[in-house]
Amino acid sequence: MEEKYGEAISIAKSKDEKKKILEEYIKGKPEAITSKLAVEPVLRSSILGLISTGFIYTEKGLFDFFKSTFYGFQYKDDISLNEKLIKILEKLEKYEFIVRDKEKLKVTLLGKRIAELYIDPESAWTLINGLKNGTGIMPAISVLQLICSTIEMEPLRVTSAEWDEIQAKLINIKDRLLLKEPSEWDPEYEFFTASVKTAFILEDWIEEKSEEHILEKYKLRPGELYVKLQNADWLLYSCQELARILNLKPLQIPIRKTRLRMKYGIRETLIPLVKLRNVGRVRARRLFNIGVKDLGDLKRIDINKLSRLFGTNIAISLKNQVGVKIDSSKITKTKKRGQQDLNSY
Repeated sequence: MEEKYGEAISIAKSKDEKKKILEEYIKGKPEAITSKLAVEPVLRSSILGLISTGFIYTEKGLFDFFKSTFYGFQYKDDISLNEKLIKILEKLEKYEFIVRDKEKLKVTLLGKRIAELYIDPESAWTLINGLKNGTGIMPAISVLQLICSTIEMEPLRVTSAEWDEIQAKLINIKDRLLLKEPSEWDPEYEFFTASVKTAFILEDWIEEKSEEHILEKYKLRPGELYVKLQNADWLLYSCQELARILNLKPLQIPIRKTRLRMKYGIRETLIPLVKLRNVGRVRARRLFNIGVKDLGDLKRIDINKLSRLFGTNIAISLKNQVGVKIDSSKITKTKKRGQQDLNSY
């Protein structure tokens, strides 16, 4: 049964709150709302998801479903809506994410995994095209620029003050890009340069630049770098899965390495060390700087040297993780920096 109106109760705790409720909710004008499906990437993902789960398996079922949604109500023109849905189906079929047999719709293995990854099918197609141009020795910047070419990453626009620097750095990586660079006069060029800038931000992070340095250099807002790193992890994992399904096995190793470096913000040389418990980018770098470059070095290094660097408990834990049992009574106790005793006076 269709409801003609709704009811709600607002309780004010003060006169000021009562006035606010009266002005905003009683006398205020209703806000215009629109369906999220009006955004095409959301619509594409929704269609692929519906087919992937088996909820929709015919074109007629797809048309009827969207006709009954709020988006269909807003669209009003059923013929135009169906035409839009057909265009998306044709694109999904072209990308081999679905199979259309007369009016029946069936998802492919690749399409199903893309739906499970919650990425826009158009972004997935971008990643697939880039990965097909990759090799097993591709550098991190190649993968980073590829994932930054998706709308999920929301690449940051290049400002006029940054333009010359970004263009100069771009010259050095042109031959390593996995996607063809558009003409400078194409409408896509602005998005391309934004993807390059965002890739450089991520590259600075995995080259162990500090968060403060990156925020200041690129004028990022607090928390913006964190969001980019989270999205990068999601998209790098998506690249791993796409490479696996497409049987591009040589690409999986450089992608996994890049993802691990992104997680900790480290250079490739520190990868063996961050696998240790309670070791992140800072402790791994400190270990590397005293000559510990792998687990074998950690086994051989003197426990007292580790103890002076990290403290007794961490030093013993590190040794235990590589199978070396330590008698804590044999560790030379050292005073912490700045600590003094009576003999100092």
